[in-house]
Amino acid sequence: MFKKIAKILFIGLALSPFGGGGQNLLFAASPLGLSGTWQYADQGGDLDVPWSFNEYYNLDFSKELTEAMNFAGSARYNNNRREGGERNSLLTPTVSVDVFNDLFSVNLSAVETWQESSERSDRVSQSWDANVFTQNQKWPRIRLNYGQTRAYDEERPRELDQESSYVGARFDYDWSGLRVLYDYRLNSSEDMTTATTSDTSRHFGQVQGSRTLLDGRLTLSGAYQVSYDNSDRETRVGIGGEIFIPINRLTLEAYSGADDTPGLGTLPLNDQLIDGNFIDSAGVELLQSGLTQNMALQMSFQPFNRLRIYLDREISLTAQTLLSWSFYTSDNGLDWIPLDPGTLLEYDLENGRSVLEVNIPTGNIEVRYFKAVSERTAVSTETVNVTELEVGEARQSTAPVERFENRFVDRKANVSLAYQPSSQWRFNYNLRHTDRELDPGRDSTELNQSVTANYILNRYFSTLVGVNQTDRRNEAESKRVGRSYSISMTSSPLDSLDASAGYTHTDNYVGSVKENLQDSLNGYISAVIFPDLTARFSLNWDRNRNELASTGTTTTTWRYDSTARFSPRLTVDVTYTRTSTQYDGDLGANSENQDTSIFGGKINYRPSDILLLLSQVDYEENSGDITTAGSVAWRTTPKIQTTGNVVLGWEERQYQTYELQILWSLSSYISLRALYGYLRDEGNNSWNTVASLNLTF
Repeated sequence: MFKKIAKILFIGLALSPFGGGGQNLLFAASPLGLSGTWQYADQGGDLDVPWSFNEYYNLDFSKELTEAMNFAGSARYNNNRREGGERNSLLTPTVSVDVFNDLFSVNLSAVETWQESSERSDRVSQSWDANVFTQNQKWPRIRLNYGQTRAYDEERPRELDQESSYVGARFDYDWSGLRVLYDYRLNSSEDMTTATTSDTSRHFGQVQGSRTLLDGRLTLSGAYQVSYDNSDRETRVGIGGEIFIPINRLTLEAYSGADDTPGLGTLPLNDQLIDGNFIDSAGVELLQSGLTQNMALQMSFQPFNRLRIYLDREISLTAQTLLSWSFYTSDNGLDWIPLDPGTLLEYDLENGRSVLEVNIPTGNIEVRYFKAVSERTAVSTETVNVTELEVGEARQSTAPVERFENRFVDRKANVSLAYQPSSQWRFNYNLRHTDRELDPGRDSTELNQSVTANYILNRYFSTLVGVNQTDRRNEAESKRVGRSYSISMTSSPLDSLDASAGYTHTDNYVGSVKENLQDSLNGYISAVIFPDLTARFSLNWDRNRNELASTGTTTTTWRYDSTARFSPRLTVDVTYTRTSTQYDGDLGANSENQDTSIFGGKINYRPSDILLLLSQVDYEENSGDITTAGSVAWRTTPKIQTTGNVVLGWEERQYQTYELQILWSLSSYISLRALYGYLRDEGNNSWNTVASLNLTF
């Protein structure tokens, strides 16, 4: 460790000539920031969790060397120790230099990371980047960048040994109402542990423009873009060795959501699942939430036989057994067919985090959509999040050297027209054409057209009518057509009253056969009854039906809530929500008709400027489940903040949670935090405590 600290000091000393006056830059930098945090955490009772002690140190420094040159750097050190001798530490120094003038700017930066762990060998990661930008507003905007990364461990032979580099260029120019953009990037990487090299290039070009005619009443706009991606991969694992060929994530679309009836229903987009970030959560929690999580990929018929699900931490064997997995395929993203049993699951550990490997033993499959569904089988206090999905082909090498090439071409054209003949009428037309070439995979085209008409009579009435149609064609597949019709109305007859309603109907066809239909109806009313009393009512009705399988769901939800402000210090909220779900046909497990009614109330009371009281209760009528919660925030002194929380639940299981937290700001530089919590759950008792000290200079 002394060698590492010496290396940080060397960085500062090496740059000291820029400081001026013979001072070392590390100590002469202005401003100079230094902070440290020490935290102790422990849990006991019926839970056997080891204590942990964490240290965090952060040093930031910056210096304006000249009017045209800035320097900045930082050093971050984290050290985590656990009961039993487990230890993990991380040290990351960074430096950055900026040079700029009226014509261009240059940025040079470097980062190095050392990781030490009692569970594995030490690891080192080094990277540096150089970026050049043009500054003159009259010139085309040009950016050039280059960078390298090196990562390795101290094992013999090494388990981690990788090198990568990239080069990029970007040209962006506006001329006479047109914008022209071109972007190029080449990534090269080599993994010495798997004897694999990879080169990926991407060309992206775009032209877009708009024009206004007829004194601003008519607006025409259009855009055309082309993206060309090519990947060459070579591996030398030898005959019989395993190789994994991931599918280019630019050719995928990712979706996720909680749904306990995975056989029917669409999911919202979630690009974080395929953004290349294997560390941060993508917003899908598997254990503590207790939700049935659905994660889907639009594959576009690219062949694969393995799915890798990356988690944000290592999970225990007990937690692994609490997760039940199932898998589905779909042709339309709405109706899902269970994948035949026999999928092989295996948890692996990579870079200190768990990875679930899903293998399809029957070999490559080609589907439009593929979905993984996770369901928790028992209550768990552990939290684990999904960070990334990776899909591709795994197989044994049949030659000493294997070479693979993937090509992806994406062309998009968009035209829109907006016409406003008067202040009351507005018409819009949009056309979007997409052409995709995948190798391997199937080529596809998509044409989307939409027309809307908006009429605003006065504050009492306005309406919007729309028609939308999407035509999709794919190799070796019948044409798919989706057509929807919508109408919505809004009204504000009084300053204290707002109302809206809308209806949408969608039909989806495969060839000339109707595959499914969807209907959605919604309404909303908000009224200020008295100056301090507001009431709101909403109704939503949704129906999804598969015409081929004669299955479907109908969900009706209506909600009433009101807010009463009895005084500037007392506010009361009351809510009532009723949801009814009916299922048609056999949709598998969890497809029984359901009716739920939930009453809720919340009180917010601030008797003084130093005391805040909150209380809340929720009652589920059908099951009789009751949950109550209360909290107190008390600023004991100008420097001490005390918070207490209580949660009581009477459900299928009874539980009580108590928590007390104290924050003490001794000065603008020093603060203390102490927390104690107690949980009683079905006769099991557990407690947890956290104490931390923070210094900031």
